[in-house]
Amino acid sequence: MDVLSSTLLRWPDYAGNAMLTTLGNLQEDTSAGLLFVDWSTGSTLQLTGDAVVVWGTERSVEFAVRDVVEIDGASPLTWA
Repeated sequence: MDVLSSTLLRWPDYAGNAMLTTLGNLQEDTSAGLLFVDWSTGSTLQLTGDAVVVWGTERSVEFAVRDVVEIDGASPLTWA
């Protein structure tokens, strides 16, 4: 994942990873969310925004962050 700015992320689509269905859905509705879990603390980082498929030789997704929610200890599940 590349951080292009404080509100813009980009990641590549890798051939054969079955993302085409997801990428097709993003063509219809750009609303998207990302959830990052810190399994050592149970904290979460939730990003919501709009995702756009960048079609080209190397297909990728650009995600513009609209809202950020961080919750400390959101999950009682941890991983050691």
